[in-house]
Amino acid sequence: MKLFLIIGGLFLIIFTGLVPLPRKIQEYKTQKEGEIVETVVIRVESCVNHKALLIFKYNDQRYDKWIDCNIDYKKGDILRLKHLEDSDIFLFEQEDVTRQFIASGFLIVFGLIFVVKGFKYKS
Repeated sequence: MKLFLIIGGLFLIIFTGLVPLPRKIQEYKTQKEGEIVETVVIRVESCVNHKALLIFKYNDQRYDKWIDCNIDYKKGDILRLKHLEDSDIFLFEQEDVTRQFIASGFLIVFGLIFVVKGFKYKS
């Protein structure tokens, strides 16, 4: 049990907390400070697991973003998205990533709790 808690805690801290953390921070920064830019839809891929891949163009470069399948965009549609220069992150105007950012923090805390409990566990 001790080894399980320590390894599980380290897994939570590293792979579900620290690895995606820089991107989560950038998404949060984009949400708060991003400017609204206009992009053009190139195509929308087929729906897979309730998500579809939206491929769009901004400043003559192609980007992609996972969206819900119930959103109906067509080739040539103009989208207004939040974006920070020198970033590949685009968010919808009403998209809120605060909960995802907080959830990443909770996963790190849970991982730390597991590791501490693992070291204190008496076998």
